[in-house]
Amino acid sequence: KTKNIITKSKKIGPIIGSLLGVIPQCGFSVMATNLYITRIITLGTLISIYLSTSDEMLIIMISEKVPIIIILKILLIKILFGIMYGIIIDKILTKKKQNKETSYELCKEEHCDCKHSILLSAIKHTLHITLFIFIITLIINTIFNLLGEDYLSKILLTNNILSPFITGLIGLIPNCAASVILTELYLNKTITLGSLIGGLLTNSGSSLLVLIKNNKNKKENLFIIILFFIILDIISSDNRREVTPELILDIVADHFGITVADLKSKKRDSEIAVPRQICMYLCKKMTDQSLVKIGEIIGKRDHSTVIHGIEKIEKDLDKDPELSKVIDVITKKMD
Repeated sequence: KTKNIITKSKKIGPIIGSLLGVIPQCGFSVMATNLYITRIITLGTLISIYLSTSDEMLIIMISEKVPIIIILKILLIKILFGIMYGIIIDKILTKKKQNKETSYELCKEEHCDCKHSILLSAIKHTLHITLFIFIITLIINTIFNLLGEDYLSKILLTNNILSPFITGLIGLIPNCAASVILTELYLNKTITLGSLIGGLLTNSGSSLLVLIKNNKNKKENLFIIILFFIILDIISSDNRREVTPELILDIVADHFGITVADLKSKKRDSEIAVPRQICMYLCKKMTDQSLVKIGEIIGKRDHSTVIHGIEKIEKDLDKDPELSKVIDVITKKMD
């Protein structure tokens, strides 16, 4: 039934594909891959499904009680990107001649004889793909276990600008575990929402494995992967926002569970003083404001107080790795 909906959708294939692809299931994108290889659907429809595929991300976020507005925002972005790029790709490729008839080249190579027995064909295809995916998945999961999530977190925290590209690379790993790792990194505040979306947009589960195995046109496979990174580059270039003292105050206050009013107050207890000094340090490091101006913004303090706060943080950074990690996380939230 789903296949009939997609194959009969014609020009609105990317729209239907994006809406169906957002349903968390690896099997759908795998099915779409085989439909594309046999030229039943267009490349635009395939890309739209790949971009909107959610895999385990939705399930994990619901179980972790992530605010529904965040979940809907991610899903909507994935759907819109899937529709937009799917339509654009199909429009560009309409000038080229495409084979409109179903191709049985894949079936001949697999010797499944699907013209005579659909059931036997399905069983043979499933066994071949399952074995291939199992072997690759075993290798990938072993690598993930050896590296560990802490190692990935360290890489992402120390490569702030490249973070969207790194998550994009993780997303390209042809395994459903990639979406699990990306979601966990986001929930642990290791990566930003933009980096998460970048990784999820390039993540299409096991379907990439099926494409690489079954599609004999290697140049086409490479082209599809490159398309993902072009889209990722566009996303990441628009992902950064201007850093202002006001933004720093908001993010630091949110991170420590206090208010901006607390940061500007006369309170001197460590729960407030340390975050305030971090604000001073980040304002000096990430904005072009003078020390006098920074002092005025953070509770009308004089510039000598600001200098003391900055020097205090700089000195503590040399001996406190946890403080360094906190500042890295806060800095990443500003992207």
